[in-house]
Amino acid sequence: MLNTDRPKLHSREANSLHGRIANDLGARILAGEFMPGNSLPNEAECGKAYGASRTAVREAMKTLAAKSLVRSRPK
Repeated sequence: MLNTDRPKLHSREANSLHGRIANDLGARILAGEFMPGNSLPNEAECGKAYGASRTAVREAMKTLAAKSLVRSRPK
């Protein structure tokens, strides 16, 4: 599922599962696949797509939020 053709975000956690998820989602955001204001796939969908636990997906989202690439908001 991870696409190595996309630009990489620099991360100390690049070898961890949540780091790889953050790198892939971040690259997809920067490439314009996810437009500002649009929702990302939910935790369950991301977990299934990446073969990861909800915890790994949450950590990836925290990383993206720290880089100001995503923002959490109530439904």
